Amino acid sequence: MSDMSPRPSADTLVSPVPEEAPAPKRDRCQDWPLFAAYPYRNADGALLGYILRYETPEPDPETGKRDKTLRPLTLHRIGGQYAWHRVGHPDLPLFDLPRLLAAPDATVMIHEGEKCVRAAARLLPDLSHTTWPGGATAAAAADWTPLAGRDVIIAPDLDAPGRAAADAVAAALTRVGAARIRRLDMAGLARHFDLAPTPGFDIADLAEAGLAAPSPGQALADRPDLLVEIGPLPAVAREETGQDTPAGQDVPAAPEDDPAEHDPHGTLPRGFRLTPEGVEQLRTTLDCETGQRIEIWAWICAPLRVIGYCRLPDGSGWGRAVEFETPEGRPVALVLENRLFAGDGKEARELLGAAGLDISVERQDRAALNVYITATRPPVVLARATQSGWMGEDSFVIPGLGVIPEDRPALIDLDAPHAYARGGSLEGWQDLVADALGNSRLILAVTAGLAGPFLQLLGAESGGVHLHGPSGCGKTTALRLAASIWGRGDDKNGFLNSWHGTASGKEAQARLHCDTLLVQDELGQSKADDLGEMIYMIVNGQGKARATQTGGARPIGHWRTILLSSGELTVAQRLTQARHGAPDVTGGQAVRLLDLPADAGVGLGLFETLHDSPGPTAFADRIAARARTHYGHAGPALVRWIAVHRDQIRAAAPAALAAFLDSVLDAGDDPQIHRALRRFALFAVAGETAIQAGLLPWPPGTARDALADLARLWKAERGPGAHDDIKALARVRAFVAAHGRSRFEDLGPVLEDGARRPDDGSARETRPVHNRAGFRRSEPQGETFYVFGEVFRGEICADLDATRVARHLRDTGVLLPGEGNRLARKVRLTPETGSARFYVLRNLFADGDPDTEAGDPNAGCDPT
Repeated sequence: MSDMSPRPSADTLVSPVPEEAPAPKRDRCQDWPLFAAYPYRNADGALLGYILRYETPEPDPETGKRDKTLRPLTLHRIGGQYAWHRVGHPDLPLFDLPRLLAAPDATVMIHEGEKCVRAAARLLPDLSHTTWPGGATAAAAADWTPLAGRDVIIAPDLDAPGRAAADAVAAALTRVGAARIRRLDMAGLARHFDLAPTPGFDIADLAEAGLAAPSPGQALADRPDLLVEIGPLPAVAREETGQDTPAGQDVPAAPEDDPAEHDPHGTLPRGFRLTPEGVEQLRTTLDCETGQRIEIWAWICAPLRVIGYCRLPDGSGWGRAVEFETPEGRPVALVLENRLFAGDGKEARELLGAAGLDISVERQDRAALNVYITATRPPVVLARATQSGWMGEDSFVIPGLGVIPEDRPALIDLDAPHAYARGGSLEGWQDLVADALGNSRLILAVTAGLAGPFLQLLGAESGGVHLHGPSGCGKTTALRLAASIWGRGDDKNGFLNSWHGTASGKEAQARLHCDTLLVQDELGQSKADDLGEMIYMIVNGQGKARATQTGGARPIGHWRTILLSSGELTVAQRLTQARHGAPDVTGGQAVRLLDLPADAGVGLGLFETLHDSPGPTAFADRIAARARTHYGHAGPALVRWIAVHRDQIRAAAPAALAAFLDSVLDAGDDPQIHRALRRFALFAVAGETAIQAGLLPWPPGTARDALADLARLWKAERGPGAHDDIKALARVRAFVAAHGRSRFEDLGPVLEDGARRPDDGSARETRPVHNRAGFRRSEPQGETFYVFGEVFRGEICADLDATRVARHLRDTGVLLPGEGNRLARKVRLTPETGSARFYVLRNLFADGDPDTEAGDPNAGCDPT
């Protein structure tokens, strides 16, 4: 349409447009092409003017929609000539008014914009369709009198301006006496057709998605909940005013209150209602046309339900539990603590907005949202679960899957994403786990994955097992199988985690895996400097102490969990790679995370039998594929079985644990061995319980026997005695092996009969010794080392208890003690040292009995 110059002052609006007037020419606006010209006509069908719609050539890459602009176009006479100008008409009627009047009994659907009217006419041909001129903000100024006595459906755009316009239209229709007013739940209609109810969604989006008649009409017939009654007149009022029910329409029963004000979860505060469009507040405002005070419903936010009070199990952390849906239709449940409303509620709105709730930005509306949430009186108090696992004695929380038993009122309130999920079937998972039969490491992985719920029940301590071995031997396959008990058996969007991360991150993961299973793959990806701290923290079940912004103490996180780990290195080997020195594995770390060889020793890597697979790789691939398909069933099913049989398990478990330990322990075993083997016993009880419950398709005794074999293997690999004592002997041997020739001065050989060889200097090393650690003397059975006390305590036992180390060396025959209870021996080695005390070490590298006879280490010396 022709490009127009500004309208001259001396002109006259020509309305209606005469037949002799020239047709407008196509033009552009801001380089945007013309999309459509919508003619507006009066009741007689005469043309009054146009609304021009211009759209960008390409859609917005984020929203997928084209930007638009609207311009009016009217005819004017200037100096006897007609000219079209982009000037608004002062009195345009409703769009398509002649068609509206031609079907007086048809239900009228009101849209926001002419484009929607045209699309809706194709989608819902049995209805009449119209809109008002001037856009969303001009709804109140339109002439709505042609809809008096009509049945009207308002179809608002899915955004804040659309909701405000719908409210204005509803108020205007009430004033003119519309017989029935309903609002179309646009979000619900979108989801009915599996479309995302994105901001701005309207009826035209249905057409652009490829829908056609009669599908939308059938949806409205099948889903009466999509049309929400909003007024204005129940049946009694219609009779009083003499207005008839439109043909073909049922008169709704007169409710005691507005149905939209009834919330199934609780009692809303006065002046609020909850509709499919959102939370709304009743307000009084001034009608700009009549000057009268009128009541309107102001939109506050998208639908938001306050479903209950909530608190932590210890009685703290009170707040409100709310739920809503994101624009994509994903359900969200949040806890808004009462403290968030101590000020203006900004923190609460930030949480809601970040989670996907559409909220009005008006100041008055923000304050109204605070009132709505805090003044709602929900009928229930929900326990607030901030981590997985047992909540008290009888409720078990599984993030994403709910609370067991299902009738326990609780809300899962997590501060981190989780990987609990369910897929496939329990039967499919049982077919998968049948492949573990005959494979002791796979049985270990499965029973470890099932042991978490027994920790609290049996008073067992947290702990874990680390499978170590070369790459490709099947370690990760075992972890995938274990992970499939609670979630997807994979490291991509699955239940399998990596050791890569910080201590704080592992603390958050541990809380999410309380009473279940924490799977950590690839130990080599951990930070060696932090690994020891992380192991202690995860297995000890306690997080760091942290301060609040005001200097107070934050609650410390606590949990129980089973840790299943894998890597090419043992834990001890990984710790020696720390940048800041080479920390040893402490006894506590070793008993908390047990090193176990992944290789089963039969030439198949971790496996011992392949169940008809052509090779280990094919067998591992089969397990991995099925663990990604069937998962998340066994863990919840076991918890349900435990909840029903709790008393029987508690009664039977002590005897089962004791019998297992009796079969693997020997007299004189160190307490650390007892502590470690109790973990294998716990796994065995968990496995046998799952067999009894019908969850594991294994013969009775399968878990017990396989874990007993692995317990004996671990015990043999570790060796007897306390871990710290074993480490102490290894430390002394390593020091002497590294410095025996360079830092220990040679005293010369001794004859077999103990007599001292004449000191002619021929058989004695005379090279200088720097940074001397002591002396050494060659014996027929080996060498004896005399270690200065300062070196023994300050270097060899730098981070150990030197007295305990010396006692252990004495008890094993490595250290020759002094007189009485003294551990250091007083001897005279050279005139330089005189009479001094040394830690005298012998038989350091003897493989046999430490009490094997050796020559007198003091031969040739002058003992004092």
